[in-house]
Formats: sequence, structure tokens, C-alpha cells
Amino acid sequence: MATRKVVLPAPWKRFVQLPAGTTCLEHPELDVRAEESLLGLAVAALSRGESVGLFLGDVVRARGVLAEMLSRLSLRAKYVPSPGATCMTLGRSTLFVAGARSLSGELRLPRCDLLLASGCHELPRNPLLAVGTPAPRRSLLAGELADRGHWFIPLGRADGTVLERMPLPEVLARWPELAAKVPARGDRRLRRKFLLEDVIEPTPPLVVFARKRLIVRTAKGAEFLSSEQMERIHREHGAAWNPSDSSPPLVPFELTRMQRRYLALKQLGRRRGFRRFMLLKYRRGGFTTLEQGSQYRIAVTRPGTQTATLSFDADQTSRVFGITHTFLEHDPESPKTLRVSSEHIGFRNGSSMIVGTAGGRGFGRGDAFQIVHGSEVSKWCQGPRQRARVEDLMAGVMIAAQHGEVTLETTADGVDWFASTYREAKQGRNGWWPIFLAWFSDRGNTLLEGAYDPDEIRDTLSAEEKGMIERHGLTLAQVAWRRKEQRNLGRLFKQEWPEDDETCFLSSGSCYFDVERVSGLLQTVKEVGRTHVAGGYETRWKQPQPGHKYVIGADTSEGLPGCDPNGLGILDKATGEQVAAMHGLFNPTRLAEHLVRLSNAYNGALIAVERNNHGHAVLLHLRALGVGRSHLQGGRLFFHVTSSEEAAKAGWLTNEGTRAVMLEALARAVETGDMVVRDRDFLGECLSFRLQPRSGKFEADPGQHDDGVMKWAIAWQMLKQRKRRPRIVLVGEETNGEA
Repeated sequence: MATRKVVLPAPWKRFVQLPAGTTCLEHPELDVRAEESLLGLAVAALSRGESVGLFLGDVVRARGVLAEMLSRLSLRAKYVPSPGATCMTLGRSTLFVAGARSLSGELRLPRCDLLLASGCHELPRNPLLAVGTPAPRRSLLAGELADRGHWFIPLGRADGTVLERMPLPEVLARWPELAAKVPARGDRRLRRKFLLEDVIEPTPPLVVFARKRLIVRTAKGAEFLSSEQMERIHREHGAAWNPSDSSPPLVPFELTRMQRRYLALKQLGRRRGFRRFMLLKYRRGGFTTLEQGSQYRIAVTRPGTQTATLSFDADQTSRVFGITHTFLEHDPESPKTLRVSSEHIGFRNGSSMIVGTAGGRGFGRGDAFQIVHGSEVSKWCQGPRQRARVEDLMAGVMIAAQHGEVTLETTADGVDWFASTYREAKQGRNGWWPIFLAWFSDRGNTLLEGAYDPDEIRDTLSAEEKGMIERHGLTLAQVAWRRKEQRNLGRLFKQEWPEDDETCFLSSGSCYFDVERVSGLLQTVKEVGRTHVAGGYETRWKQPQPGHKYVIGADTSEGLPGCDPNGLGILDKATGEQVAAMHGLFNPTRLAEHLVRLSNAYNGALIAVERNNHGHAVLLHLRALGVGRSHLQGGRLFFHVTSSEEAAKAGWLTNEGTRAVMLEALARAVETGDMVVRDRDFLGECLSFRLQPRSGKFEADPGQHDDGVMKWAIAWQMLKQRKRRPRIVLVGEETNGEA
């Protein structure tokens, strides 16, 4: 059979072997033959037996090009009616072609192996949202650098997305006739639409503003500095400059890859309606400098802006504001000032910047800020009643910035107010947008060549290090750096250089669960999508399987704001695997409804409700919903037998005796792997479930919760329970008084 070739233009050839996941391609505002190229990729995929979804800005033109391409390749496609899209089949493969108008509705494509889209800057929403389950194995989304506020920019900079760019010289080399359409050098559209600079902030972009107008001091070595930064250093210190010969030199502020990623994650949060941000970070990432630069840019470019910065003590406050003073001193375009002090800068344009120490300056209804930056929040208000004092302080901050934006950033320092609020943010239980940056995401955290022996590192890799190399792609240089920092910091390493956003919250006290085992699980257990329901969320790691038996454990509470959360966990009885869970604030009626719904879904799963306190109300509602028959009589509601003399009662009773047994069994199941753990929130609770000095009991740290621990402990106890079938006794006919 003759080979049929699909020829792609030179700038598109790199996408023949498309990597798994999402790839975003930004190209200049020119005709780069995107529709023709993506159609070529689609036809090639069809010939391999893949199903393809194709979204285009000009779908009419695309249909004509597709028909011509199929004819040239002697391929016959069969058209199939499909609402909102052009659908055709080629053998077992299917091609869906849809336009921008289709994305405005409720179009949902079935299975799709490859998703392709051009003109993404013209599409009203991300085409990935129009694909059913499972998600495409590979996707390529191409478009111009979209206007601020469009979905295409944050997607291209999101974690896990491959960002590609088609440089203007490469385009002009292939299509020289397009040179006449490129704006002149003085045209402001040149950089925005043709040179592909990042535009993820209001004009002027911070990445451009920082490089042009902001000067910072740096302690980095020459190998981490750009040519422009080195040029300034050599101009001021001479060509023989050495980092150890002088104080940190002044250089232009060029944003690092991680700083850009952080800004993109913030922008993604803004797009979802958040104006409160929490950054859990590693040391020396430059994020405090970045936030000060962002405040300064807004203050000098937007008249009348009021900004505030809070740090944990006077010395740190002085250092933080010293960054801003350096900006002001070396910015030739800064507006004139009315007042400059160690705590306040007032500009003639009506803007002002203030700085204070947490606990030393109160914010209340008399203040009004557009931006508030909190630095090293975990160290705020040290001493007795720290949590209560931080809560009081934050109440004032939130009032002062009720119409503005608040960003709190810190490295971890125990289980404090920040840790509790961050964990709640991860669960969607408050209005904060959580951002976590691990140390290994920053390629600057590495040892230079010659500072370590790669053969020695390779030959002595531990199981933990091998796992991190496999999961996170660590290099040997990063492993060597990690070992060096571990020797320097000991047990504080994971706090100062976090590898996940749970084990970094270290605190005193003996943990009930095996910390090493739980930490290892946090490294391997992946985040999965959650379905939000009224009051909380539902997670399913595995759908119900025919013939499998399941059990449900439920922790109860009043379900009102300010109360402890509640929820349920479902285990596969045969494998001990966590298959589903719910977490949130559900009132007794709602929790009972969810229990019945999920029990029905999971093959009539056995339901065990903690009957202490508000559990009685849940049990009453279960009876009203028709679930009241005891498992001892073949029903699906667990009845607890406290002693041989007493009748069984509905629900699980947690008392001093049963609590110790259920927690010990749960801890052993986690340690041995008998329970297949999928719930990351549960693992986080395990790390804060400690011996508390005040009560002398193992329970959650102050401000933390243990509903996840309790619901899974109850569910685990149900594995040894079984529904008893009613006994049938055969009695013979009586004869002469004998049975």
C-alpha cells in the first residue's frame, strides 16, 4: 500500500510527537496556517485509529480544507449527525469539528484521544471543558497571546501545562510575505502581540515593569544571573567581580521562572473570583521581593492606591520596607514623593505605601487598602494566645481590605492559624486561594557541577530519593543539594524546604500515626477532582463495582458554620481500599440523605453512624428515609452491642474503650498498608493527631480537626461486621408429643 504523507509547515513539525497532557502554543498575530496544520495532525491521528476533537475559530473554512485534504489523500469519511459539531467517522476513528459558537452552549464531546484547537484567543471558553470523561491523553491549544482576562493565558502558565512559543523570526523565515503586517518598533502592539511577552497582570506587566524600573540587591552567584544583570555588576564593580568580595550588588529585577509561575497561579485564582491568596513557600524564593515590587508598581502607576505590608517583627519589617526604598531610590520614573520614612512613603499622585509589624499596628474600619501583603505569617504574634491574636489582627485586615486584595506568604512554622486556614482553603471551606510551591520546582536549588560526585550519589540513592526522582524528575544535582540541606537543618528540613503541603507543618508532641509512613503516602497519593455539593464536597476514587461489598463510616456534628466539620468514608470490604468520601458541614438531615444515596450507589453498603451527640439526629432521619433495620437482622444500618445484657442500639458508640481500639486498628492498617489510602485530607489530619499536653489524650492539634480520622476509623471497624441473614429452622411435624 502506498504511503500517504501529510506535510506540515516547518514551524509545526515539532508537534508531530505531541507529549502527553496539555500543550499551549502562543504564536504571533499572523497567519501561521494554524487551521491547516492542526487538520493535518488530526488526519494523521485518525489514520492511527485515534478519535479527535477539533475546535477552530473559522469552522467553515476548516471544513473546506478538510474535505480537500481527505480527497487528496484518497480517504473516505462518513458524516454522522451530531448536534453542535460536524462529526465524521473514518474506520473506527471519529473526528468532531466544532467552532467558537458551539463552545458557548452545552456541547459535550464523547471519548477523545486527541484534542486540537486553533484561534484559542477567540474561543469563549477552554475547549477541554467540552470533553467528557476520560480527559484527552494529549491536547494542543494554539492561539495568539490573548487579552488580559482570557482563559488562554493562565492555562498556558498553569502547573502541568507545556508552554510553547512560535518566535516571530521563525514565522517570517517560513512566510516572508507576512513581514509587511508586523507593526513598527514603536508600535505598542509589537511586544504584546508579536514578541510574546507574558501579559498576566494589568498594564504595564510586572515582568516588564520589574526589568525596566526595579533594582534589587542579589546574593546569587554569576551562574544564576542574566547577561543584563552581569553587565550592570561589571559596570559598577569591575570585570573581576566575585560574589564573596563585596556586599550584594544591585541588579535589574528579572523575574525567575518560579516567580512567574506564582503570578500565573494568582491570576488563575482571580479568574475564579478569589481576592484572598495564601502562599506556602520555600526559603529564599524571592516572593517577598516580588510582592513588594507588585505593590510598588501599582502605587506608582495607579494614582490614589493605598497599600500595606505586615511582617512579624521590627527587624524583618525594616528589611522588607528596605526593598521598597531601594526601588524608589533607583527608579528614574517614580512620581514625586510627599513623605518618605521607615514606615511610610507618600506620593504626590495620591498613592501611599505603609509597613508595620503584626501586633504592633492595628487595622480597622478607618483604614482602606487596595493591596495588603502579609510576610512570614507563621511567625506573627509569637507567644501566648498566638492563634487568637492572629485572628483578631486578620479581622482588622479583612475589614481594611474588604474591597481590595490580600496576599499572605510564609514558610511553615508549626500548626498555627496559617496552617489551619490553609488546610481549610484546600478543602474549599473558606474564601482563600491556596498556592503551594515546593523547593524542587525551583531549579536554582541545586549543587553546581564539581560540588558533588554524581557516581557516589547514583550508587547511594535511598528508596525515598528514587521515588522523588521518579515522581518529580529530580536531578542528581538536586538530590545532592537536598542531602546537604538535610544535614544542615535536620528535622526542620521539611519545614524550611517543603516537599508537600502537609509534612511541612511540624510541631511538638508525639504523633499517634507513623509520621514516616504518612509522609511517604503524601508523596505518592495523588490529588483527584472533587465534586462540590451543598455544604462541602464529594470525592470518588473508585466507582462501585458489581458484586463488591462496601462499608460506610460517618462522623457527625451539628453541621453549622463554626462547628467541627463532618462527613463519611466508604471502604471496599474485600480490599480495604478507600473508594469515596464526603467532607464538609452537613446538617443531620442532609448527612442522612447523602448516606442513603451513597449506600444505594455502593451496592447497599453497610452504614455506621457515630451516635454520640448529633449522631442521634442523623439516625432518626435515616429511619425516616426507610433505613432503620439492624444489620443483625439483615438490614444495612449498623447496631452496636455494648454488652451481652443490653440490647443492641443503632449507630457506633465512641467511648473511652472503643476509641482506643478503633484508633489503634486504624493506625496499624495505615502503617501496614492493609488500608489502601487515597484521602490526602485524612493523611493531613494524621500528622496533626498528637498527644496534647493539656488533655493528656491523643487528639487533633488546636485549630485542627479529626473528623477524617474518626470516620475512617469507624469504617475500618465495619470490615469485620456482616449482615446476618434471618435463620430458618425446619421443625418436623409433631408425632405422639415428640418433635
